Amino acid sequence: MDIFISDNHLHVNPIRGLGPQEVARRFRKEGGKFAVIVSLLTWSLDLEPMKIESFEKLYEITIKSCRIFNSEDVKAICMLGIHPAEIQKMIDDGWSLDKIIDFVYRCLRIIEKHIKNGEAHGIGEVGRPHWNVSERDLKIHEEVLKICLQYAKDLDVPVHLHLDRNGMKTLEYISNIVHTIGNRDYSVVIHHAEAIIIEEAWNRKLVPSIPVGKRQDFEDALRCRPLYVPESDYLDDPKRPGAVIPPWSLARKLQKLDRELIYVICVENMRKIYGDHVPKL
Repeated sequence: MDIFISDNHLHVNPIRGLGPQEVARRFRKEGGKFAVIVSLLTWSLDLEPMKIESFEKLYEITIKSCRIFNSEDVKAICMLGIHPAEIQKMIDDGWSLDKIIDFVYRCLRIIEKHIKNGEAHGIGEVGRPHWNVSERDLKIHEEVLKICLQYAKDLDVPVHLHLDRNGMKTLEYISNIVHTIGNRDYSVVIHHAEAIIIEEAWNRKLVPSIPVGKRQDFEDALRCRPLYVPESDYLDDPKRPGAVIPPWSLARKLQKLDRELIYVICVENMRKIYGDHVPKL
């Protein structure tokens, strides 16, 4: 069986980082075959936050990065979103809930256009903060989260969720919302998930995306049934070189596993989320 390595969630930065071509080449060299590229924060690309033009540019850069990956013989799809940190910046600047929601819908309409054009393949990352915020702020984030999940459901596309890491409490919260909205089974990805939720998340038709990094998360996941997908959450930020594992290191780490296990988490489970966008061996 050929080894097929996937990275379910990474970022590339052509402004400050290595950029998509170099990241793709390094990933491919280590057996990387499939990647899901997720849009960064506006200010990570020296774009002004809280401006719709900045998000238009952010999405264009992400789509172009995806094209470059594909040109380097790494099948890539891209997710476009509004990170909770962007929403928090609006809150801190004094924006009203109505103004924030209007802005979110403007971003989602741009994302919808790219999805319908075949340039993007889902929404993400969106969600709620993993840092402490006030109860009032959290409610605003949760309103945005529900809107994004509903939009993903209506477009029948996957969505990557950025959430707090509070184990079963977080899973219970998000699974109730997803069940109410009715997103397609296995289309909602819990990005940077904890191994403790793997079994129950999968039972609830959600996909845990486990970081293959410095923490114990992936080692803990290996003791569970293979009901998850691997991610690097690579930032492509030279100022934070050790923050997360790069995709080529993810590939080297996965290469050491049993081939059947690699196939399940890198192909079979990925195809549950992205369907035919994931190549067959």
